Amino acid sequence: QPYNFLLFEFLGLGCESEHLRRMEQTDMESRDAQILELKKQNIPNTKIAEQLGISEGTVRNRIKKNN
Repeated sequence: QPYNFLLFEFLGLGCESEHLRRMEQTDMESRDAQILELKKQNIPNTKIAEQLGISEGTVRNRIKKNN
């Protein structure tokens, strides 16, 4: 950081998919099971989402799909 400026160095080009997290089917099933278990404990969707690092909409959709 010479002179207090943040510098970037171009390293090359890449595909978007190389930078995105991929979820396997078993990961999704495990996440869904966690969502349902937490919901059985009467934990609000917002707290479930916060705990699992996902959106509240995802929690709501997964609960709806599994009921």
